[in-house]
Amino acid sequence: MNRQESYVDRVNAEISNFEHTLAAGGVTHSIPKMFTYWASTYLSPRLVRIFGAADIPEIFAREILRCASASDKRHVRILSLGSGDCEFERSVHTLLSGQVDATWSCTDLNAAVSEHAQRIALSSPDHATRFNFHTIDLNIDFVQGQFDFIIANHSLHHFLNLEFIFDHVHRSLTKDGRFIVSDMIGRNGHMRWPEALTFVQDLWRFLPEPYRFNNHAKCIEGENFVNYDCTSNGDFEGVRAQDILPLLLDKFGFERFVGFGGVSDIFLDKAYGPNFDLGKEFDIKFIQYIAALNTALIDSGIVKPTMMIATLSADPTQCVFDRWSPQFALRDPTL
Repeated sequence: MNRQESYVDRVNAEISNFEHTLAAGGVTHSIPKMFTYWASTYLSPRLVRIFGAADIPEIFAREILRCASASDKRHVRILSLGSGDCEFERSVHTLLSGQVDATWSCTDLNAAVSEHAQRIALSSPDHATRFNFHTIDLNIDFVQGQFDFIIANHSLHHFLNLEFIFDHVHRSLTKDGRFIVSDMIGRNGHMRWPEALTFVQDLWRFLPEPYRFNNHAKCIEGENFVNYDCTSNGDFEGVRAQDILPLLLDKFGFERFVGFGGVSDIFLDKAYGPNFDLGKEFDIKFIQYIAALNTALIDSGIVKPTMMIATLSADPTQCVFDRWSPQFALRDPTL
């Protein structure tokens, strides 16, 4: 199979996956209760310190309003990269209403998903004239025009040609424009890096069988944690996650940044997170322990964050961050 065939196969797999999700009624947003406990206890205070909010749509809305106010903009054009069903974008738009006049250009690879998003937007008087949609492969093409804000909410880790995309983001931002991102910055395929995997394996072997139940595969995993590579699914899931932060550092100036995640992710995600019960003392103490361990490991430079929320500008700027700067959070993918 040549490179072109491989790329086409990944595109088809990506489209198929999201069409199945759409047919099933859309993306499920239910998250484990223990993740909510961890986020509210350990992550939310950090987000509030930097962004003034802990809710992700509210963070994006606040950043748009802050930057629009600083440049005295009453009307803003916003481009969303990989919008999917646009539920996130509609939420942000609602938070902006009455404060700035926003128009949106939403993009997705999948025509069926874009059409679904458009139908929803057209059904709302508040959204019908504010949203337009582009079915586009951003790996090889880009939306023409200048934008005051370009946003990416957990979409960058689905893109293969990050250099092409970031170049176009850079040149498509207006003067005083901002690139707002919430995404994965860990190893490709959402695997653990070797230094983090060592700690995950030790913790994993300590857990009784019920805690090793895989809620996706519906089976109890063995005593050795499987460091699964999501890129083996054949689509674009996590295809270049590890390159996102270094490329952003090279191309943009970080204005605000919060990095988080690492060892703790495994025990909080949708595969294993539901196994932990807020009503059990052991479960709470275990999550408290891995949260403290994760922070200490990042503080020491042994492991690096796997997720980030950031506001970036086209030009170098002074960064406001909580605990770890984007430069400190960088894990060199070549090592």
